[in-house]
Amino acid sequence: MKVGDFGSALAINAAPIHSQHTLTQRDSQGRAGVKIPTAEAFRSQLVIAEQRQLYDYWLDKSDGNFMPSRKDICPSHFPRLLPFISLVERDTEAGRFKIRLSGTRLREIYEREVTGCYVEELGCVDRPDYWSVTYDQIANSARPAQGAVRGPSGTKDHLVQFWIRLPLGNDQGEVEMILAYDRFVPAVEMSELQTNCA
Repeated sequence: MKVGDFGSALAINAAPIHSQHTLTQRDSQGRAGVKIPTAEAFRSQLVIAEQRQLYDYWLDKSDGNFMPSRKDICPSHFPRLLPFISLVERDTEAGRFKIRLSGTRLREIYEREVTGCYVEELGCVDRPDYWSVTYDQIANSARPAQGAVRGPSGTKDHLVQFWIRLPLGNDQGEVEMILAYDRFVPAVEMSELQTNCA
């Protein structure tokens, strides 16, 4: 993603990738079929360097598979990112997503402990169902997603939340957890961030 003005940075949604950066995959009879995103195209949309670091790690741990599993991920490989990391568990029976583990910086941002919360309890200033819909899309597509939204609550709307969500699979190839990274940037620093990304 190339950062434009502040308004366009906030307009990003949970779509996994832009369609102009796709390869066409052929079906079993050799006909052109589904368009799939390339890893390079997805990576190019990541604004924050730490997002790219975590995405590269996730790709490496995929080891040619569609997605890595939870046991493939070792937090000691990215210690600097841990305060902004969370692991979100898919509760298939309840049809909800629960934050299994969250970094210390997330507790400070949300002004409460978020470990044990369901993602819809976090809300989003403009759309209360934002995170539920986002996690559903990731779980159903088994593809990573990224985006940016205005602060996590009404008291933090001076922040821009750059996020990436990376699915983790089970032995059946289903998403059972999602590795999340959230970085919060004061809106007044957006022009500096844009300069660094150019």
